[in-house]
Amino acid sequence: MSPRYPTLSRLRAQAPALLALLIIGAVRTSAQTAAAPAKEEPVSLTPFEVNANADHGYRPSNSVSATRIDVPLNELPITINAFTQDFINDQKARSLWEVVRFAPGVANANPEFNGGSAVYNIRGFTTATTLRNGFAGPTVLETANIARVEVVKGPSSLLYGNIQPGGVVNYITKRPEEKVGVRLEETAGTDSYFRSTADITGPVGGEGSPVLFRLIGAYDSAPKFYTPYKGETTLINPSLTWKIGSKTKVNFDYEKYRFKESPPLMGPQPYYDTAGIYAGPLPGVPWDFNAASFVDYRTSDSTFYSVDVTTEIASWTLRAAYSRDEQQIDQLNTAGLYGTDLATHGVNRRGRFQRNAWIDNTYQLELTRKFDFGDTGDLSVLFGYQRGDREDSGRQDALPGSKAPAPWDLYNPATWIRTVNWTMADLTVHNSNYRINADRDGYYTVLDFNTLNKKLHLLGGVRRSWSDSITTDVPTGTTSGYFSQNKTTPQFGVLYSATQEIGLYASYSESYQPQGGSLITKGVPGKSKVPLTGKGYDAGIKYAFLGGRLSGTVSLFKVEYDNLVREFVDGVDANNNVLISQEQSGADQSKGVEADMLWAPDDRWQVLATYAHVDPTHKVNSDVTLIDKQLADTVKDTANLWIKYVFPAGSLHGLSLAGGVSYTGARYAMDGSPFEFKSYYLADFLASYEWGADRLKYSLDLSVKNAFDEKYFLSTASRGDPARASISFALKY
Repeated sequence: MSPRYPTLSRLRAQAPALLALLIIGAVRTSAQTAAAPAKEEPVSLTPFEVNANADHGYRPSNSVSATRIDVPLNELPITINAFTQDFINDQKARSLWEVVRFAPGVANANPEFNGGSAVYNIRGFTTATTLRNGFAGPTVLETANIARVEVVKGPSSLLYGNIQPGGVVNYITKRPEEKVGVRLEETAGTDSYFRSTADITGPVGGEGSPVLFRLIGAYDSAPKFYTPYKGETTLINPSLTWKIGSKTKVNFDYEKYRFKESPPLMGPQPYYDTAGIYAGPLPGVPWDFNAASFVDYRTSDSTFYSVDVTTEIASWTLRAAYSRDEQQIDQLNTAGLYGTDLATHGVNRRGRFQRNAWIDNTYQLELTRKFDFGDTGDLSVLFGYQRGDREDSGRQDALPGSKAPAPWDLYNPATWIRTVNWTMADLTVHNSNYRINADRDGYYTVLDFNTLNKKLHLLGGVRRSWSDSITTDVPTGTTSGYFSQNKTTPQFGVLYSATQEIGLYASYSESYQPQGGSLITKGVPGKSKVPLTGKGYDAGIKYAFLGGRLSGTVSLFKVEYDNLVREFVDGVDANNNVLISQEQSGADQSKGVEADMLWAPDDRWQVLATYAHVDPTHKVNSDVTLIDKQLADTVKDTANLWIKYVFPAGSLHGLSLAGGVSYTGARYAMDGSPFEFKSYYLADFLASYEWGADRLKYSLDLSVKNAFDEKYFLSTASRGDPARASISFALKY
């Protein structure tokens, strides 16, 4: 890959060494200037950390996902939804989706087959980028170590570079704490469900130690809803925080995760009607049907580790960080993924091994300071540099068609033969074996200015990003698809506090996604493609009445997604063959309204309600019949209500009851099809009882999910889970 600019190329090559030197220098400087022994220094949060201790029940106090620095939510001219530890615990969530679904305008987009579970549709646009503490994170993940979930709406390339335009999900993990803490929980449920978690934290070597630790572990044996199916999850997540003097803190974080499915869930198979139009799952096939054979499996392994150091130099707070995300998904599949013809009811059988893997390294340097101008106001400044390199690889080996087993007849269980008469050595058709190497760089600046006695909040920033990519065919070593693209993405917003209770805000932001390859002109490759771009416009009201006990946001938004490749007929050649040309003039658009409300009339009640109407449509498309039609695999209307009541002192003291209902509107199946997956309601309930003395507490929880056993699809590729119940016993110290 040829360098773009000599200076930038050298900086990128030296970034790991510069990061290491910076960490060592910061540690030595802080240690030399420490005025008191480390054990006497209190743990203080840096501007880059969420102050979860300031959360009150379900109400979050601040956010770091929108600006990278700690800013109160009610001062941000951005639409953002944040979910606290209390809310996450009450959902008894096994997946991040069970929390994120309460954010208005968010729908599930899990592709089931190739992707992970953390894939969402935000404001009509699918995002497979889920961030872990602001870094690129795993797409298949556990919830046992999650402390906070934040959903930033709209294009967010200012901070996160290559990103989809609808928004981004960032989850924040649990950090070591000063006091010794232990939480052990055992859960058992219907359909042979079992789960065990452990969370231990405290100082290393006793109270006052400068080193804090946390160890989180989890094992989850998934409910056996389908026939056959088996899923097991394991997680180990140790982390350390090292206080070096009063101004320097180093965080180490390691996570090892495995999700093994044997066999995984495949189906029920979609079918096509006589006109070739997608028409959904085949009627009459059992809901718990699985098209997989006994030999099928899918193993998702991920390893994540990071180190970051924060120190103070001349009133500036400096942060240097490194993360590495490794993920590999191996799967063996014997079921065809294509639709079933109504005439035969057949599901083609095959043999295919597939491996998808990636390694993502991210380096960050960030510098921030807050300037206080007295009565004029205050200004927070952030300067940042981010460098990343990523290697994606994949291979696919298949069974020759002559050895493929006979198709299944979905209406004849006798044909559902789940054993095979071939071995892995028979997979001799090599469909692909590739490697993609991509680099990214970004410089960014964020300014957060408060003035007029904190009535006027101004947020602005700009990022300059570069992206390179090259593809290698592994067997031959030949390369192709090289491209180098760059983009400047601004963001700005304003929030005016009209009263102490009401803030009016508006914002504009942009995103970009690099796009490789060349455009075709009359059948001949020509100029290179330019990046996909997103533009987002938000305007809304943030309110907080009754001392903050009634708070929420109402926003109007519009997202434009441009430079989509549009293909069209461009004449004929001398032999009267049709010539095809391409141009990047395609465009999609999404607009709508979102609202969320949290009402806590007193400490016993908490009521969370959200609603969104999203209208995602094609605006410019090669197929004129799709213009102004809904985008595929999107949902227009979603709504959620969750209520919790904690009984006061008395005979029922320690008991709390919670429950809610979620509505998801009809899901448009695919472009050009009149078929929709039906709308559905989900009802969940939780009863919890806590007792104990001093710091030692016990709790017993009864959770019921999908209480009325709704049959529904999370996305066009995955079914939702049926009714289920579980009981949990936890010890907390």
